[in-house]
Amino acid sequence: MKKEKQFNLWFAVGSRQYLWLLLTSGVKNILFSYIYQEPYKSKKLLKRHKCSLFLDSVTHDMEVFIKGSPFKKYKIGKLFNELQKDNSNIIKLDNLEILSMNQQGRLVFSPATYLKRKKESKKRLIKITTIGGRDIEITKGHSLLKLGDNLKFIPVKGKDLQIGDYIIAPMFLPSNRQDIKSIKCYYSFKSRRGVYKKGKHEIDIRLTSWLLETMGLWMADGSNPYDGSVQFSCANDKKTREILEKTARQFSVNISYAKNGVDCSINSTVLVQIFQQLGFTGTSWTKRIPDWVFNLSQKQIGYFLKGYFSGDGCFSNKEVCVSSRSNQLIQDIKVLLLQLGIKFIQTTDGVKIDQWSGKKIKPCAVICIDQIKSLKIFKEKIGFIQKYKQNKLCSFLEKTITNKSRYYIQGRQYWIPLTNAMRKDSKILKQLNIGKNNTELKSRRLIDRKFLKGLPEYNHLVNNDILFLKIKKIEPVKKNKWVYDFTVPDNENFVCQNVIAHNSGAFTAWSKGNVIDIDDYIKWVKGIMKDYPYPVMCANLDVIPGRSGSKPTQEDIAESAEKGWENYLYIKSKGIDSMHIFHQGESYEWLKKMLKECKYIGISPCNDYTDKKKDEWLYQCFNIIKREGMLGKIKTHAFGMTSIELLKKYPFYSADSSAYAFTSAFGIIHSPYGKIVISEEQNNHKDYIEKKPDLIKEKLIKYIESFGFSYKLAQKDYKFR
Repeated sequence: MKKEKQFNLWFAVGSRQYLWLLLTSGVKNILFSYIYQEPYKSKKLLKRHKCSLFLDSVTHDMEVFIKGSPFKKYKIGKLFNELQKDNSNIIKLDNLEILSMNQQGRLVFSPATYLKRKKESKKRLIKITTIGGRDIEITKGHSLLKLGDNLKFIPVKGKDLQIGDYIIAPMFLPSNRQDIKSIKCYYSFKSRRGVYKKGKHEIDIRLTSWLLETMGLWMADGSNPYDGSVQFSCANDKKTREILEKTARQFSVNISYAKNGVDCSINSTVLVQIFQQLGFTGTSWTKRIPDWVFNLSQKQIGYFLKGYFSGDGCFSNKEVCVSSRSNQLIQDIKVLLLQLGIKFIQTTDGVKIDQWSGKKIKPCAVICIDQIKSLKIFKEKIGFIQKYKQNKLCSFLEKTITNKSRYYIQGRQYWIPLTNAMRKDSKILKQLNIGKNNTELKSRRLIDRKFLKGLPEYNHLVNNDILFLKIKKIEPVKKNKWVYDFTVPDNENFVCQNVIAHNSGAFTAWSKGNVIDIDDYIKWVKGIMKDYPYPVMCANLDVIPGRSGSKPTQEDIAESAEKGWENYLYIKSKGIDSMHIFHQGESYEWLKKMLKECKYIGISPCNDYTDKKKDEWLYQCFNIIKREGMLGKIKTHAFGMTSIELLKKYPFYSADSSAYAFTSAFGIIHSPYGKIVISEEQNNHKDYIEKKPDLIKEKLIKYIESFGFSYKLAQKDYKFR
């Protein structure tokens, strides 16, 4: 098999050069190829038509939720680092499920197939903040979800979003239904002579209500455990002292109180080790909630938050508030509140001046809960340890009031944005008791869910797990960052930073369910043929069997093969000889039919199958081509083929795979000497080209430049690669 020109998206074999352009983000579904006779022409086209599968992403410190018990919370950059096995910037995922939203607006864990990253300029990054304090950093091309005029959840790019738009966010997050009764820890201890015994000793820590409340109190008012004691600054209340004393008795240790009546310490080196192992470390600026806390039951989370709000929180001005200098801690508290179904807003307390140094102090992050329904949940599931705080909250809720606080819009998070179609719907007008010409409806932007109940077409908007949050601020990000993106084939979105983000990865056209007008497709192809007086080959439109998220039956596969063939014949009747595609799983009779009718056919192995299964299927395909006497007479194109060994084994005329787009973009090339790293950003890699012997390095540079590419530009510019 003769090697020919290599491009960003794929590498070609045969006597001509091909560039495959994607109409959607699906690799196989709508492809255009251009066939060129001379290298300079392909360069000219590359400048005019930019082609990329991986442009739009979220920044490295955004948090996602991976299925666990019930989930694990990760910064997406940290997750990538844990999963990365080599220097690749693309990771194929196995058995990893991420929290996402289905078409009915329900939160579910869906399989993710790829996780990708790249370095992005701050010029393309923006931070979007909603009323309520949820924020997310994305590239300008990355999409968030909003409600479209067709009443479906549609992706909208960050650059097209405006202040005042409503984006979709989860109403709550999943929580464990069963209590975690105990947790294992290991500790060392001293003998009576003051000598540490060898080895670590295991202990089962009972997660009692008072221990969880004590941990919450430490998170609010505790200091970093050291020197044989765990210290607190909340002993000025009788009920609080009772909680701390119960904890001391659980570990059979003493508690001592300072003269100021506020500070106290539980004296135990074992307890210090346990707190450190369980993740209770850090200062007021760096504290974070340990990961295992998110897997507690709702009741246990309530105990933990009760301690925290009792330490740093208060009830005043008709709202529960808590503040912290640690922004990460506030982010964690928001997740725990969402696990209990409590709505909140986030703000800051303004810049303060230190009374001793006179310097400005960074504002504290503040969480406020003022929506009546959420306050009731707070009272039932969390509450305060101190009686006077709890009594204030209870007496407030006993009064008959309306929800008119300074954050009134917070109460409208349960409402739904009005679309143009909804404004004209007579059923909604009747529910609202408004006439068609009433100006009141024109000025409204939201509608209460209760007015849509009983209307079947709006059921997915009423009964769901989501909120519509108004964008308050859109601002640029101040520095360059790594950005990441998942491929989630089933739902094409994932929950990130408590907002629902659309994925922009490969293979997403499978689950879009979009119907592409074949006449528009033909018109588009003819426009390309008119613009470029070179031979053009387009792919036939696939008809994907079954539905996304479910395994297709043999009946579904047979039906899609039949419809796909009808598309091919229709496109051919319009004067375009497209490339029809034979898919793994279809009857071999279709392949025999293609050999009689087509000049150029696509061979598409199943992405989910192993290389061994693909190899067995490809052997049967080329065996049939040989028996029919068409080997060497008909051109074959390998769709989505990543295995070099299979490409060498079978006589494909051409091939494509998105993996090679990613590989070249991130500075890695395939050469006669194997994979070589050419990007200057990866100069520490063992396969970096400058580390090679001078003779090999010289040959590699000549190899690169023989295809018309600049070696220096390829080293520095990922867009050029």
